[in-house]
Amino acid sequence: MKRLQAVKFKDEMLIQKKAVKRSVLYSSFACIMILALNLLLSILAAYSGTRNNFVLYMLLLAGVSIISMLAPTFICSHLQGGWRKNMRRYKPRCGKFDCMLMVLFGFGACILLNFLTGIIAQLLPWLGGSGASYFGNDFVTVTMMIFTCAVVPAVCEELAFRGIIMGMLARCGEDFAVVVSALCFGLLHSSFTGALFAFGSGIVFGIVRKTSGRLLPTMLIHFMNNAFAVSASVAAKTFSNEGYSRFFLSFLTLSLVLMLFSLYALRVRKIGLLKFKKRKCQLSTGTKVMVLISSPTFLVFVVLTVIDKVF
Repeated sequence: MKRLQAVKFKDEMLIQKKAVKRSVLYSSFACIMILALNLLLSILAAYSGTRNNFVLYMLLLAGVSIISMLAPTFICSHLQGGWRKNMRRYKPRCGKFDCMLMVLFGFGACILLNFLTGIIAQLLPWLGGSGASYFGNDFVTVTMMIFTCAVVPAVCEELAFRGIIMGMLARCGEDFAVVVSALCFGLLHSSFTGALFAFGSGIVFGIVRKTSGRLLPTMLIHFMNNAFAVSASVAAKTFSNEGYSRFFLSFLTLSLVLMLFSLYALRVRKIGLLKFKKRKCQLSTGTKVMVLISSPTFLVFVVLTVIDKVF
Protein backbone atom coordinates (compact mmCIF):
# COMPACT_ATOMS: atom_id res chain seq x y z
CA MET A 1 0.00 0.00 0.00
CA LYS A 2 2.76 2.43 0.94
CA ARG A 3 4.68 1.54 -2.22
CA LEU A 4 1.57 2.22 -4.32
CA GLN A 5 1.11 5.60 -2.62
CA ALA A 6 4.77 6.46 -3.25
CA VAL A 7 4.43 5.61 -6.97
CA LYS A 8 1.23 7.64 -7.18
CA PHE A 9 2.90 10.61 -5.47
CA LYS A 10 5.88 10.37 -7.86
CA ASP A 11 3.56 10.31 -10.88
CA GLU A 12 1.68 13.32 -9.53
CA MET A 13 4.96 15.21 -9.09
CA LEU A 14 5.91 14.45 -12.71
CA ILE A 15 2.52 15.72 -13.89
CA GLN A 16 2.90 18.92 -11.87
CA LYS A 17 6.46 19.41 -13.17
CA LYS A 18 5.20 19.11 -16.75
CA ALA A 19 2.46 21.64 -15.95
CA VAL A 20 5.05 24.10 -14.63
CA LYS A 21 7.22 23.57 -17.72
CA ARG A 22 4.24 24.17 -19.99
CA SER A 23 3.22 27.34 -18.12
CA VAL A 24 6.78 28.74 -18.27
CA LEU A 25 7.06 27.80 -21.96
CA TYR A 26 3.91 29.61 -23.06
CA SER A 27 4.49 32.61 -20.77
CA SER A 28 8.08 33.19 -21.91
CA PHE A 29 7.14 32.58 -25.56
CA ALA A 30 4.42 35.22 -25.23
CA CYS A 31 7.03 37.64 -23.86
CA ILE A 32 9.38 36.90 -26.77
CA MET A 33 6.55 37.68 -29.17
CA ILE A 34 5.76 40.89 -27.26
CA LEU A 35 9.40 41.98 -27.52
CA ALA A 36 9.62 41.19 -31.24
CA LEU A 37 6.28 42.76 -32.12
CA ASN A 38 6.99 45.89 -30.10
CA LEU A 39 10.37 46.33 -31.82
CA LEU A 40 8.93 45.73 -35.30
CA LEU A 41 5.88 47.96 -34.84
CA SER A 42 7.96 50.71 -33.20
CA ILE A 43 10.30 50.76 -36.20
CA LEU A 44 7.31 50.96 -38.55
CA ALA A 45 5.82 53.79 -36.45
CA ALA A 46 9.14 55.69 -36.47
CA TYR A 47 9.29 55.57 -40.27
CA SER A 48 5.60 56.11 -40.89
CA GLY A 49 5.99 59.85 -41.43
CA THR A 50 3.73 60.77 -38.49
CA ARG A 51 6.43 62.25 -36.21
CA ASN A 52 5.51 65.77 -37.34
CA ASN A 53 1.93 65.19 -36.20
CA PHE A 54 2.20 64.65 -32.43
CA VAL A 55 -1.40 63.51 -31.85
CA LEU A 56 -1.31 61.01 -34.71
CA TYR A 57 2.09 59.70 -33.61
CA MET A 58 0.87 59.19 -30.02
CA LEU A 59 -2.22 57.35 -31.29
CA LEU A 60 0.03 55.16 -33.42
CA LEU A 61 2.23 54.35 -30.40
CA ALA A 62 -0.89 53.50 -28.40
CA GLY A 63 -1.93 51.11 -31.16
CA VAL A 64 1.54 49.54 -31.10
CA SER A 65 1.22 48.95 -27.33
CA ILE A 66 -2.23 47.40 -27.65
CA ILE A 67 -1.28 45.01 -30.46
CA SER A 68 2.16 44.02 -29.13
CA MET A 69 0.85 43.34 -25.61
CA LEU A 70 -2.50 41.67 -26.21
CA ALA A 71 -2.02 39.66 -29.42
CA PRO A 72 0.83 37.39 -28.15
CA THR A 73 -0.70 36.80 -24.72
CA PHE A 74 -4.13 35.93 -26.12
CA ILE A 75 -2.56 33.56 -28.68
CA CYS A 76 -0.41 31.74 -26.09
CA SER A 77 -3.28 31.66 -23.62
CA HIS A 78 -5.47 30.05 -26.29
CA LEU A 79 -2.84 27.30 -26.61
CA GLN A 80 -3.06 26.66 -22.86
CA GLY A 81 -6.75 26.32 -22.17
CA GLY A 82 -8.06 29.68 -23.36
CA TRP A 83 -7.77 33.20 -21.94
CA ARG A 84 -11.10 33.03 -20.10
CA LYS A 85 -10.02 29.94 -18.18
CA ASN A 86 -6.68 31.50 -17.24
CA MET A 87 -8.26 34.82 -16.24
CA ARG A 88 -10.78 33.02 -14.02
CA ARG A 89 -8.11 31.28 -11.97
CA TYR A 90 -8.33 34.35 -9.70
CA LYS A 91 -11.81 34.96 -8.39
CA PRO A 92 -12.92 38.13 -6.49
CA ARG A 93 -11.98 37.75 -2.82
CA CYS A 94 -12.44 41.24 -1.37
CA GLY A 95 -15.03 43.99 -1.30
CA LYS A 96 -14.77 47.47 -2.80
CA PHE A 97 -13.46 49.09 0.39
CA ASP A 98 -10.62 46.56 0.71
CA CYS A 99 -9.80 47.04 -2.97
CA MET A 100 -9.62 50.81 -2.41
CA LEU A 101 -7.18 50.26 0.48
CA MET A 102 -5.05 48.06 -1.79
CA VAL A 103 -5.01 50.79 -4.44
CA LEU A 104 -3.69 53.25 -1.84
CA PHE A 105 -1.09 50.71 -0.73
CA GLY A 106 -0.01 49.99 -4.31
CA PHE A 107 0.28 53.64 -5.31
CA GLY A 108 2.34 54.46 -2.22
CA ALA A 109 4.61 51.48 -2.84
CA CYS A 110 5.15 52.54 -6.48
CA ILE A 111 6.08 56.12 -5.50
CA LEU A 112 8.55 54.72 -2.95
CA LEU A 113 10.02 52.45 -5.65
CA ASN A 114 10.32 55.49 -7.95
CA PHE A 115 12.34 57.26 -5.27
CA LEU A 116 14.60 54.26 -4.57
CA THR A 117 15.29 53.48 -8.24
CA GLY A 118 15.97 57.18 -8.82
CA ILE A 119 18.70 57.00 -6.16
CA ILE A 120 20.11 53.84 -7.78
CA ALA A 121 20.12 55.55 -11.19
CA GLN A 122 22.15 58.44 -9.73
CA LEU A 123 24.61 56.15 -7.93
CA LEU A 124 24.96 53.73 -10.87
CA PRO A 125 24.35 55.76 -14.05
CA TRP A 126 25.78 52.97 -16.22
CA LEU A 127 22.60 50.98 -15.51
CA GLY A 128 20.69 53.41 -17.69
CA GLY A 129 18.57 56.16 -16.27
CA SER A 130 14.81 56.41 -16.26
CA GLY A 131 14.81 60.17 -16.13
CA ALA A 132 11.92 62.46 -16.91
CA SER A 133 10.88 62.82 -20.54
CA TYR A 134 10.57 66.43 -21.57
CA PHE A 135 7.73 67.47 -23.82
CA GLY A 136 5.33 70.36 -24.23
CA ASN A 137 3.06 71.17 -21.29
CA ASP A 138 0.04 72.36 -23.26
CA PHE A 139 -3.32 70.67 -22.66
CA VAL A 140 -3.43 68.56 -25.84
CA THR A 141 0.14 67.27 -25.43
CA VAL A 142 -0.29 66.35 -21.76
CA THR A 143 -3.67 64.70 -22.47
CA MET A 144 -2.18 62.57 -25.26
CA MET A 145 0.79 61.64 -23.06
CA ILE A 146 -1.53 60.54 -20.25
CA PHE A 147 -3.60 58.49 -22.71
CA THR A 148 -0.58 56.86 -24.39
CA CYS A 149 1.70 56.46 -21.37
CA ALA A 150 -0.85 55.90 -18.57
CA VAL A 151 -4.27 54.73 -19.78
CA VAL A 152 -3.19 52.31 -22.53
CA PRO A 153 -0.34 50.63 -20.54
CA ALA A 154 -2.49 50.36 -17.42
CA VAL A 155 -5.19 48.46 -19.29
CA CYS A 156 -3.10 46.44 -21.76
CA GLU A 157 -0.14 45.52 -19.55
CA GLU A 158 -2.32 44.54 -16.59
CA LEU A 159 -4.61 42.49 -18.81
CA ALA A 160 -1.58 40.78 -20.37
CA PHE A 161 0.62 40.21 -17.28
CA ARG A 162 -1.64 40.19 -14.21
CA GLY A 163 -4.58 38.78 -16.14
CA ILE A 164 -3.44 36.21 -18.69
CA ILE A 165 0.23 35.43 -17.92
CA MET A 166 -0.32 35.35 -14.16
CA GLY A 167 -3.36 33.14 -14.80
CA MET A 168 -1.24 30.74 -16.88
CA LEU A 169 1.33 30.56 -14.07
CA ALA A 170 -1.24 30.30 -11.25
CA ARG A 171 -1.29 26.49 -11.41
CA CYS A 172 2.38 26.63 -10.30
CA GLY A 173 1.49 28.43 -7.05
CA GLU A 174 0.53 32.03 -6.34
CA ASP A 175 3.99 33.07 -5.12
CA PHE A 176 5.62 31.66 -8.26
CA ALA A 177 3.03 33.35 -10.49
CA VAL A 178 3.54 36.75 -8.84
CA VAL A 179 7.37 36.66 -9.03
CA VAL A 180 7.72 35.21 -12.55
CA SER A 181 5.08 37.50 -14.09
CA ALA A 182 6.82 40.49 -12.42
CA LEU A 183 10.20 39.26 -13.71
CA CYS A 184 8.87 39.02 -17.29
CA PHE A 185 7.23 42.43 -16.90
CA GLY A 186 10.49 43.96 -15.69
CA LEU A 187 12.66 42.41 -18.39
CA LEU A 188 10.50 43.93 -21.11
CA HIS A 189 11.32 47.48 -19.98
CA SER A 190 14.04 49.39 -21.79
CA SER A 191 16.83 50.18 -19.31
CA PHE A 192 18.23 48.16 -16.41
CA THR A 193 17.00 50.75 -13.91
CA GLY A 194 13.59 50.76 -15.58
CA ALA A 195 13.55 46.96 -15.44
CA LEU A 196 14.36 47.05 -11.72
CA PHE A 197 11.50 49.47 -11.04
CA ALA A 198 9.11 47.48 -13.25
CA PHE A 199 10.01 44.25 -11.43
CA GLY A 200 9.33 45.84 -8.04
CA SER A 201 6.07 47.40 -9.19
CA GLY A 202 5.14 44.10 -10.86
CA ILE A 203 5.46 42.38 -7.47
CA VAL A 204 3.14 45.01 -5.99
CA PHE A 205 0.61 44.60 -8.84
CA GLY A 206 0.77 40.81 -8.50
CA ILE A 207 0.19 40.90 -4.74
CA VAL A 208 -2.84 43.15 -5.20
CA ARG A 209 -4.13 40.92 -8.02
CA LYS A 210 -3.92 37.68 -6.04
CA THR A 211 -5.25 39.28 -2.83
CA SER A 212 -8.24 41.04 -4.38
CA GLY A 213 -8.80 38.56 -7.21
CA ARG A 214 -9.61 41.55 -9.44
CA LEU A 215 -7.78 43.35 -12.24
CA LEU A 216 -9.34 46.79 -11.77
CA PRO A 217 -7.29 47.68 -8.64
CA THR A 218 -4.02 46.83 -10.42
CA MET A 219 -5.09 48.88 -13.45
CA LEU A 220 -5.85 51.86 -11.19
CA ILE A 221 -2.47 51.62 -9.44
CA HIS A 222 -0.68 51.28 -12.77
CA PHE A 223 -2.54 54.27 -14.20
CA MET A 224 -1.88 56.44 -11.13
CA ASN A 225 1.82 55.57 -11.18
CA ASN A 226 2.25 56.33 -14.90
CA ALA A 227 0.14 59.50 -14.64
CA PHE A 228 2.42 60.59 -11.80
CA ALA A 229 5.43 60.01 -14.10
CA VAL A 230 3.84 62.25 -16.76
CA SER A 231 3.02 64.94 -14.19
CA ALA A 232 6.60 64.70 -12.85
CA SER A 233 7.90 65.35 -16.36
CA VAL A 234 5.64 68.41 -16.65
CA ALA A 235 6.74 69.62 -13.20
CA ALA A 236 10.42 69.15 -14.12
CA LYS A 237 9.95 71.47 -17.09
CA THR A 238 7.66 73.97 -15.35
CA PHE A 239 9.25 74.38 -11.91
CA SER A 240 12.77 75.20 -10.79
CA ASN A 241 14.96 72.45 -9.33
CA GLU A 242 13.89 73.47 -5.82
CA GLY A 243 10.21 73.53 -6.82
CA TYR A 244 10.48 70.13 -8.48
CA SER A 245 12.15 68.67 -5.38
CA ARG A 246 9.31 70.00 -3.20
CA PHE A 247 6.76 68.57 -5.64
CA PHE A 248 8.33 65.11 -5.56
CA LEU A 249 8.94 65.06 -1.80
CA SER A 250 5.34 66.16 -1.15
CA PHE A 251 4.06 63.31 -3.28
CA LEU A 252 6.45 60.88 -1.60
CA THR A 253 5.36 61.92 1.90
CA LEU A 254 1.65 61.77 1.03
CA SER A 255 1.98 58.38 -0.64
CA LEU A 256 3.92 56.92 2.31
CA VAL A 257 1.24 58.14 4.74
CA LEU A 258 -1.48 56.58 2.56
CA MET A 259 0.51 53.34 2.24
CA LEU A 260 1.03 53.01 5.99
CA PHE A 261 -2.62 53.82 6.67
CA SER A 262 -3.82 51.26 4.13
CA LEU A 263 -1.47 48.58 5.50
CA TYR A 264 -2.79 49.17 9.01
CA ALA A 265 -6.41 49.12 7.82
CA LEU A 266 -5.85 45.91 5.82
CA ARG A 267 -4.27 44.27 8.84
CA VAL A 268 -7.21 45.28 11.03
CA ARG A 269 -9.57 43.81 8.42
CA LYS A 270 -7.42 40.62 8.38
CA ILE A 271 -6.48 40.89 4.72
CA GLY A 272 -3.20 39.02 4.19
CA LEU A 273 -1.20 40.63 1.39
CA LEU A 274 1.63 38.12 1.80
CA LYS A 275 -0.58 35.07 2.19
CA PHE A 276 -0.19 32.82 -0.86
CA LYS A 277 -2.07 29.68 -1.89
CA LYS A 278 -0.20 26.69 -3.32
CA ARG A 279 -3.01 26.00 -5.85
CA LYS A 280 -2.51 22.23 -5.59
CA CYS A 281 1.14 22.50 -6.66
CA GLN A 282 3.25 20.46 -4.24
CA LEU A 283 6.57 21.05 -5.98
CA SER A 284 9.22 22.78 -3.90
CA THR A 285 10.30 26.32 -4.70
CA GLY A 286 13.75 25.05 -5.69
CA THR A 287 12.26 22.61 -8.22
CA LYS A 288 10.13 25.34 -9.79
CA VAL A 289 13.11 27.70 -9.99
CA MET A 290 15.17 24.98 -11.70
CA VAL A 291 12.37 24.42 -14.21
CA LEU A 292 12.30 28.17 -14.89
CA ILE A 293 16.04 28.69 -15.42
CA SER A 294 16.37 25.50 -17.48
CA SER A 295 13.58 26.50 -19.86
CA PRO A 296 15.10 27.26 -23.32
CA THR A 297 12.39 29.80 -24.19
CA PHE A 298 12.87 31.68 -20.92
CA LEU A 299 16.65 31.78 -21.41
CA VAL A 300 16.19 33.06 -24.99
CA PHE A 301 13.83 35.73 -23.66
CA VAL A 302 16.36 36.86 -21.03
CA VAL A 303 19.19 37.02 -23.58
CA LEU A 304 17.07 39.02 -26.04
CA THR A 305 16.04 41.54 -23.36
CA VAL A 306 19.65 42.03 -22.22
CA ILE A 307 20.74 42.61 -25.84
CA ASP A 308 17.88 45.08 -26.26
CA LYS A 309 18.99 47.02 -23.17
CA VAL A 310 22.68 47.06 -24.08
CA PHE A 311 22.26 48.01 -27.72
